Amino acid sequence: MRLRLRLQSQYLLFISIMLSVSILILTSLLMWYNNQASQQVRHASINVMSQGLMVQVKERGKSIVSALAENLVNPFYHYEMESIHGLINNALTNSDVTSVVMFDANGQIQHDGTVLIERFGQSMADADMLATLTFGGDYISQQKNGHLISTHAIRIGDKLLGGVSVTLSLDTVQDNLIKMNAELQNIAQSSTQRQMMIATTVAGVQLVIGLLLGIMLARYMVKPIKQLVLAANRIGEGDYQYRLTMRRCDELGELAVAFNNMNCNLAEHEREISHIAHHDPLTLLPNRLQLNKQLKQAITESRKHNLLMALMLIDLDDFKQVNDTLGHDIGDLLLQQVAERIDHELRGSQDMVTGGDAFKSTSTKTLSRMGGDEFTVLVQGLAHGRDAASVAKRIIHSLQSPFCIDDHLITISASIGITLSPRDGENIRVLLKNADLAMYHAKYQGKNSYAFFNPQLTHKIESFTKTKQELRSALNNGEFELYFQPQVRLDTESVIGAEALIRWQHPTRGWVSPDEFIPIAEECGLIGPIGDWVLDSACRQLQSWRYRQGFPIHIGVNLSAYQLVDGQLQQKLASYLTRYSIDPSSLHLEVTETMLIKDEKGAVRALESLHDMGFPIWLDDFGTGYSSLSHLQRFPLAGIKIDRQFVKNLHLSERDRNLSQVLVTLGSTLGLDVIAEGVENLEQAQLLQRWGCPYGQGYLFFKPMPAIEFEAVLINLSNNAEKAVKSGINQASIGSSGPIS
Repeated sequence: MRLRLRLQSQYLLFISIMLSVSILILTSLLMWYNNQASQQVRHASINVMSQGLMVQVKERGKSIVSALAENLVNPFYHYEMESIHGLINNALTNSDVTSVVMFDANGQIQHDGTVLIERFGQSMADADMLATLTFGGDYISQQKNGHLISTHAIRIGDKLLGGVSVTLSLDTVQDNLIKMNAELQNIAQSSTQRQMMIATTVAGVQLVIGLLLGIMLARYMVKPIKQLVLAANRIGEGDYQYRLTMRRCDELGELAVAFNNMNCNLAEHEREISHIAHHDPLTLLPNRLQLNKQLKQAITESRKHNLLMALMLIDLDDFKQVNDTLGHDIGDLLLQQVAERIDHELRGSQDMVTGGDAFKSTSTKTLSRMGGDEFTVLVQGLAHGRDAASVAKRIIHSLQSPFCIDDHLITISASIGITLSPRDGENIRVLLKNADLAMYHAKYQGKNSYAFFNPQLTHKIESFTKTKQELRSALNNGEFELYFQPQVRLDTESVIGAEALIRWQHPTRGWVSPDEFIPIAEECGLIGPIGDWVLDSACRQLQSWRYRQGFPIHIGVNLSAYQLVDGQLQQKLASYLTRYSIDPSSLHLEVTETMLIKDEKGAVRALESLHDMGFPIWLDDFGTGYSSLSHLQRFPLAGIKIDRQFVKNLHLSERDRNLSQVLVTLGSTLGLDVIAEGVENLEQAQLLQRWGCPYGQGYLFFKPMPAIEFEAVLINLSNNAEKAVKSGINQASIGSSGPIS
């Protein structure tokens, strides 16, 4: 029958060995400690006895000098030298008293115990002692050169007559301490020798026993433990296929089974952890860490097979507005749906044909999320760079349809930067930087587009960054100015209002086009403060022209998408109305369809609130966006503005004539006022007037101009109208037209 020895019994053997070694170590430590303790006891005893003897000597000195000082008061006061001599000599009869000195209040010695008073009139050497007695101290004790000097003041009431110093020898104390130290040291050495003999004998016996037990235990315990250590090392190195084959009936056998089970669990957890570490938790797409691994492998394969690899960086346009207006939860859901839509598009584009050439069957596309609203697409196995452009186009197109999230219809676009390897580089950091530069170039071009990297982009992005920095100081430095482009009645050419257009007078670059700095302001978050400045400046001009000078005109101001979702917009506009005492009907607020479709419900609420305050709402650039008839019904609009793109070719293109006529008719049918933008020649104006378009705006009438020039135009037109009335010409005056309702 096989004996089943539990691990507890085995440990008892092991502990016996450890105990032997431990006793040896402890014995040595104990001996060392005992020696140290003996020395400490000896030193402590000497210190205690030294302190005790010193206390006794000090007390004796204090007693002698105090009694002497008390007895010397009257003799000192009456200057009875014989009595003083007798008292001092009496004190000198003590065996340990070596000298006695009496001195006056000035520190000069009056008696030293000798018959001739040899030190009479000498000054006391210790000035600090004299100062202490002078300022109220009665007793001072000092130890110098193996002597104890005790000094006491001699006073009558509060008056200091002087003092007396008694010097005691410490030789007796030192002799006693030396004898005591020698005796204690002899005792300690005898004790240490006895302990050394006992400890050596016990340690030797225990060491022999421990060695024998260790040899026996090593055969049975060390080997399986080594196997467990080997297994732990293999598992620590990631070898999850390693298995222990230990067959034991004790706890070590159970531990071996537990190791094998742990190995299996760790293998599973390793797979899960690896997936978590390399994938984005929100979209479950590969993350930046996984992208770096994929890029490294893709660069190697592209070099090996002599094929192009494209890295695309996708950034969602104006995604911050979604988070700001609808919340981060909606933003997260939008990111998930965007990821699903792009991934679906990439999976379905394997058979895509570009320029007559289909993708090679070996081409692969991998979507990753970099973080925030940035995604990457890695396309391998490309034959031509135009294939990457086709992928980018399909991604942009796939995002054009609105996303429906919690009853919100959200429209989002994307800007894509593309870099090719090995053409643009074969370094991961360089490729990511190139794609980032190309993406910013796509945003700079107007967003919702793609751009390839080229070396010249670095200069453009640097200029873009510099402009962002300069914009931040432009508002504070007063570098912005409002220009005004008049709007006229087409039948009378009388001015009814103007559109406010911002201009930037840069200190070194001169006039900077709004097309250049407005997208940058939107990108860096300055569009809100700039828009507030435009509204404030336009209201201030309205107060001057309409209410101070009597020109019945309105001013149209373009609202940015940021202002439309700004919860403080209504409050700001109300403050402008109060500050400048103007009527809201004279301030026309212009919005674009692109702004409205990002969040139609939120846009409806914002515009209805503005409409209720009395502001006319105009739909700008009508015809270039989605041009949905439902927008004309859902939103509280006062009018539409036909985009200049349709007007500029009216006299050349029959298609543009038909479209423009339909837009004019549509606005009139729905009861909306219509302004045609970009009217540049008489033929365009005549066609628009024939179709029933009441108002126009363009270079045919006026270019955008500073406020002072626009004011001169209003004055000139007013004067001409007065002259026409006086001459009997039946011509509509500038006041008869009135503002657009």
